[in-house]
Amino acid sequence: MAMLKGKLLRTFFFIISSLSFASVGLFIMHFFIVEKYKAISDNIIAEYTLTNTVSDLIASYNSRFRNTDISEEGEDQKIQATKDSMKQTMEFLDSHIVNKESQASYIGLKNTIADVVTEGDNGLRALSEGGVKDASVHYEAANKKYLFVKENGNKLIFYELSYAESIQGKIDSIYQVSTIIGVFLLLVAIGGSTIYAFRFAN
Repeated sequence: MAMLKGKLLRTFFFIISSLSFASVGLFIMHFFIVEKYKAISDNIIAEYTLTNTVSDLIASYNSRFRNTDISEEGEDQKIQATKDSMKQTMEFLDSHIVNKESQASYIGLKNTIADVVTEGDNGLRALSEGGVKDASVHYEAANKKYLFVKENGNKLIFYELSYAESIQGKIDSIYQVSTIIGVFLLLVAIGGSTIYAFRFAN
């Protein structure tokens, strides 16, 4: 009786261990896949947001130039807040873009954004010194360079989508393998318990 009880306990432990191992393995694989897709999704959202924020900056520069009767301090604070938002988004992307093609495209985007900011700031400086004509030249240049920002931003998002497509096959393969392993362990546990049941029955 004691021997039978020991065999039952070992069988029970084997089944529980197998099922637990399979469950943990599938959970880890699921977590890995979700995190991969989430990382790419977060990058694309940040890249799109960055381009839109530059558009807001251009709008603020233009508003500052065209409306001399507005509060300079309030508009300048709005411009600075937009710059801070851009900086925060770029700091995120600096450490989260992993695809080589995306990284190269991102460098180009950052350079064109820097050009826009430089022209806009030079326009503000000229406007504060009374040089309306010079300010107009800088703001026109900033608006033209924003077209390159949009172009580079679209290229970056395209590269990120291409990267997502390239790793989708790898992720699918990992998921399939983990599923097969999980099903195999489950079948082993069921088969083992069935064999033990027949043995004890006889």
